[in-house]
Amino acid sequence: MRAIDGIFLPGGGIDDGETPEEAVAREALEECGLVVRVGACVSRAVQFVVTADGITVEKRCAFFAARIERANRAGMLPGHETLWLGPASAALALKHESQMWAVRDWMKIRRAPRRGGLS
Repeated sequence: MRAIDGIFLPGGGIDDGETPEEAVAREALEECGLVVRVGACVSRAVQFVVTADGITVEKRCAFFAARIERANRAGMLPGHETLWLGPASAALALKHESQMWAVRDWMKIRRAPRRGGLS
């Protein structure tokens, strides 16, 4: 997703009473105009960031698998643009280091040989 301040994976804070999975679905709709079915958490990261006010905060991130079910542009907030990049390009373009790491980690997992097949 492209916003005025950079390129990001959809995401953000969890609202009061919201599960992480509900937050993923809400953020995908608000930031990309996509209705998604949220799957398992695939990785986690911690990143220290400096806010616009100059305060350093610890950002705890969870990254989830999700499947796009349909577009719903009416649910998208102004100032966001859905941007499609391949994983390698995204790993270079994303603004947050934690998101760059998560994409690279996902690429490693996808390339890993699967265990348990027929011998």
